[in-house]
Amino acid sequence: MNNLASITTKKNWLNQEMFRFSNRFENTNFDFLASEDSTQNEIYYLERIGDFDNALAKSYLAAILQGNQLWQVEAMCILIAHGRFDQARQIGMNLIKEKSDVVNKIIKIIDYIQNYGMEKSFKFRNINYTFNVSGQNWEIDNVFIDGRFYELKEIELIRKFIPDNGVFLDIGANVGNHSIFINKNRPDVKIIPIEPEPRAVSILKSNIRLNKCNNINTNFLGYAMSCRPGFSYLQWRSSITSTHISLRNGELIEEGIKVPCILLQEIICKNAFLKLDIEGMERFILNDAKDILIKNKPTLMIECLKSHKHNNLNEMLDGINFEVRASIDLPDGHNHLIQIL
Repeated sequence: MNNLASITTKKNWLNQEMFRFSNRFENTNFDFLASEDSTQNEIYYLERIGDFDNALAKSYLAAILQGNQLWQVEAMCILIAHGRFDQARQIGMNLIKEKSDVVNKIIKIIDYIQNYGMEKSFKFRNINYTFNVSGQNWEIDNVFIDGRFYELKEIELIRKFIPDNGVFLDIGANVGNHSIFINKNRPDVKIIPIEPEPRAVSILKSNIRLNKCNNINTNFLGYAMSCRPGFSYLQWRSSITSTHISLRNGELIEEGIKVPCILLQEIICKNAFLKLDIEGMERFILNDAKDILIKNKPTLMIECLKSHKHNNLNEMLDGINFEVRASIDLPDGHNHLIQIL
């Protein structure tokens, strides 16, 4: 497993693509293939620093030599994120026999884009919407194509519990699924989306224009919510939804996309509803802003996933009196709607 010849003896559908990248492997150290963890670390590192060509090449390599479907799917996501839909579809059609739900969803998005373009218009509960379908955000793109909203139960609860003439702080706004729904269904509410991921910010702004939204303040797009001033670094991934704070062995690192930070204390206000979906950083944000949360008593929607280290509500809201008003079951945990007392 330490030379190019060992790759080219594998006779399968990846060969054509592998030969396109063969010059990248002449001096490759194959140690990264020694285990699943080291393979993942190497490929995700390349994505984090924005080197998608090498991430793609090593995904092909891992797919062949480890025989792991994960790296074929990862190659699909990298290709679709860069508009190489035919190549992504070729991989998907060879994986379709595996009956992967992810692969089927990505193929559906490719088919939609190639047949209808990169926008989807639909009517939902007698209101017209239009959203970008880019392929860079397959989890949410797939739902838009079906004429629905992502995490509908969650946004229905948010719609119901935002105070009259209140402010909706959409922290982790992604491409605007929540913000645009609230804008259309609660015209009395002012909306402040917070989203650091550059691709998501661009699509969100476009979605705001497409839906002619008012009362959405875009001044804080491009900022990361943090518990300290300065800058944060994001681990860039092929899918927008998978982007998160750059970590190594649980520690923050300065690799990836550098974005300015904003503190919750800078934007929290009276009559606010705060949605926090920031990949396990919720505890640190909330504890840092404890005093102002007690003072303003906002309503919160907090994602608590088992895969996040700090997923206990009592830890997140240590020293704060609160009441859980509603909960939504998730595959990996819960979304809790909380009133600070």
